[in-house]
Amino acid sequence: MNLKSRIEGLEAKMNANKKHVPGLVYWPQGESFEEARERYRRQHGFDLPPDGHVVQLVAVDSSRGGNNRELSPQEFKEACAG
Repeated sequence: MNLKSRIEGLEAKMNANKKHVPGLVYWPQGESFEEARERYRRQHGFDLPPDGHVVQLVAVDSSRGGNNRELSPQEFKEACAG
């Protein structure tokens, strides 16, 4: 048995013992947490579990003049548009 087969076997055992729950990822500049939770419910067919994983991505202006400040919702929409 080679290493790749052993790793695949371990991953299969691990996945069989774990229930996978998708996490919620959202940009606060693009939608509120409540809107993100509603999107999660529509996508997955169930509410975000109380212990569900949430990743909040924050858009910043990392240019020299922007000094890593958080973008406003309007700036975020403009940056995404083009």
